[in-house]
Amino acid sequence: MTGAEEIGRADIFPLQTSLDATDHEACDRLYREDLIADQFCAKNALGKGDNCQGDSGGPLTGIERIEGRSRVAVKGVSSAAQACGQNGVPSVFSNVYGERERK
Repeated sequence: MTGAEEIGRADIFPLQTSLDATDHEACDRLYREDLIADQFCAKNALGKGDNCQGDSGGPLTGIERIEGRSRVAVKGVSSAAQACGQNGVPSVFSNVYGERERK
């Protein structure tokens, strides 16, 4: 995840953190069943970083291997966060990774 992270702070160089996908059903309950099928949740396993105000629309990227070569791919777009930087609270992302495969 790449974004501003701190409220009221507009960095020239965006901050970054590592996120792991979380259980969809548990996240759906946390967000009061507002998630749609093309959304997923992710959080930092160590509680060091999160999606925050100003990050909406920002990319969630990951490394993929195709034909023995590694490359960065956009996996999702930041959509929502329940609490800014709060440990253990996942953020919501729109899944855009499969879009190119549908075309």
